[in-house]
Amino acid sequence: MNKINFRKIPAKNIDVLIIDEYGFDFLKECIPKSASCTVIPLPNNISLTIPFAMSIRFIFNCLLKSLRGKKKLIVLLESLIETTNPKAIISFNDNNTFMGELQSKYPEILVISVQNGIRVDYPSSHGGWDKSALIPNYCGFGDYEKGFMLEKMVLIREYIKAGSLKLGLVLSEIDSKLNEVYDICFISAFRHKKELAGQRMVEPMLKTQKLLFDIISGICACNNYSLAVAMTYEISSENYDVELDYYRAGIDYSHIQFLPNNLTSFDSYHNGFSSKLVIALWSTLSIELFGAGKRTIFGGILHTQQKDIYTKLFENMPSEVLLYEQDEDHIGEKIEALLNMTDNEYLEKTALARDYYMRCERPYPHEMIRKRIAEHLNIPVE
Repeated sequence: MNKINFRKIPAKNIDVLIIDEYGFDFLKECIPKSASCTVIPLPNNISLTIPFAMSIRFIFNCLLKSLRGKKKLIVLLESLIETTNPKAIISFNDNNTFMGELQSKYPEILVISVQNGIRVDYPSSHGGWDKSALIPNYCGFGDYEKGFMLEKMVLIREYIKAGSLKLGLVLSEIDSKLNEVYDICFISAFRHKKELAGQRMVEPMLKTQKLLFDIISGICACNNYSLAVAMTYEISSENYDVELDYYRAGIDYSHIQFLPNNLTSFDSYHNGFSSKLVIALWSTLSIELFGAGKRTIFGGILHTQQKDIYTKLFENMPSEVLLYEQDEDHIGEKIEALLNMTDNEYLEKTALARDYYMRCERPYPHEMIRKRIAEHLNIPVE
């Protein structure tokens, strides 16, 4: 039986309902200061979180909707909405279908999904984006996601080319031209799964990544390039030492800086911006940095098991930023060419791709969304 946690529903109506605690630290910057706001957690595979209040209306709605055979999550969300009467709903959990269902049922409410990661044609990535799936007002990274949605034949209320919420928050606080401390920053895509089946699924990618990293490490040692690794896990994580051992295995790592992640700050972004060149198989962070003008190399096509997926993802990237062979000479030539390229030449060669994958200009996503919510609520933006 699922564990049930009870959360209190506000006794009065609210302006904005945030669905899911994930990304709240970023989404709160999208909410006008004068707007009332409540966060409702979503269930996961361990526990079912149920909102609770001594509200006859809420309980009655839950019972009535359950008798109509609706899904448990929809029962809870619809009952919550009809109890608190929010004027706007927002979520950082973007690859789902329930937000579109809520928009369809409550057309007078402004429903916004904010993209949190690059989406590719793989079920664990695009989630419920199947034919005729409903998508509400969707704040996406760039043109790539809109094209991907159209290919999946989903029904979008409105696609807003906004850019990355997290990247926008970073750029609104720092200069993307930070002092470049490292020549190369390798962005880790390491994953460690407790379940054996899950670990077996990621092993092919981990082998591809380790081969690439070992070649890059050797190139850096021979050319006296400084090398840093932006780690996946925080130093407090039980998986940090596992990740560290993975990268250190079989090589001389004395010239490499391993930089722990920090999920409560933007350290990974700072590490990327503090490097002359960023290299990754592929990740949302690497595409964000690319969009912001950072010199970037992507090695996703080297992962032969999912080559078609990443070939499709990178089809609008210039060849200068893509690796096609797991070969030291090929990779070394790509690195040298980008490091020696002038800023103007690099920005000119990548201009179309950067705009296609990642809008990166003012107003930033949090500014755009805050203004839109304020206009819908008819209140001041600040």
